[in-house]
Amino acid sequence: MRKIIVINKKTFYEFCFVDKVGRQRCAAMKFSSSDVLRFKKMHEAHQSTLGEVKRVLAKYRVPCRVSHRKAHIDYTQYDFVITVGGDGTFLQAARHLTTQPILGVNSDPERSVGKFCAAHKENFEEFFLGVLHQKRKAVELSRISLDTDRMKRAWLVLNDMLICDVNPAAMSRYLLTIGSVSEEQRSSGLWVATASGSTGAIHSCGAIPLKKTSQKILYRPRELYYKLRRQYRLTGKAIDARKPIQVRSLMRKGVIYIDGAHFKVPFAYGDVAIIRRSPFSIKSFM
Repeated sequence: MRKIIVINKKTFYEFCFVDKVGRQRCAAMKFSSSDVLRFKKMHEAHQSTLGEVKRVLAKYRVPCRVSHRKAHIDYTQYDFVITVGGDGTFLQAARHLTTQPILGVNSDPERSVGKFCAAHKENFEEFFLGVLHQKRKAVELSRISLDTDRMKRAWLVLNDMLICDVNPAAMSRYLLTIGSVSEEQRSSGLWVATASGSTGAIHSCGAIPLKKTSQKILYRPRELYYKLRRQYRLTGKAIDARKPIQVRSLMRKGVIYIDGAHFKVPFAYGDVAIIRRSPFSIKSFM
């Protein structure tokens, strides 16, 4: 661990009540006193965890850089990544990694979702020492790559992606091709997930989760439109990772959300997305 970067998030309290630009954007929101108190407690819990991470790294003389997750960062300079926040912060950092291992620290376990976060404030020092002395081993998690006509390079997806119309109330239309089967679908969107993401949103819409070490890709259309005597064959299952999934947009304004709501790419009519297993797995401490 010659160079470590610690990625943390800007809390909602920090954005709405501390940041000058954020205060202007939140001016129209109506917060009760209990709302403000709750956001402040979440902010304090996050800052306390971040402080503990920095204390431990300083204690063991491990050099590090601390940065917000939305900053422009050249991750190739670092050989180890620590995220402080929840799954959103972890996934945003993981999107840029190829060989570096990553450790997620849940800064507020009572309120924050942290499936990818193995550590928290109370156990971070013990957990980090296990990593430092190679007593804890990283687990390799499978990723999928997404490539479209408009993208300069393929994006690595650790959790899941949602292909849908830009308007959440509109019907999503696309041509889905898997193997020799190709069919036009109308639905509320198409979920595609890795084994890691198979317990999330795709599971909520009916898919059966995969084992964490599975190399398969899971897909599932949500709320298929069955009127007009429509019948569908590609209704969702786990498929061999070597078989690419091809999706052609039939939407005037489509979009692909990658690993949550913070990152998306346009998917207009005629655009084609190729989804396949990536050779770059992610090394994570679970």
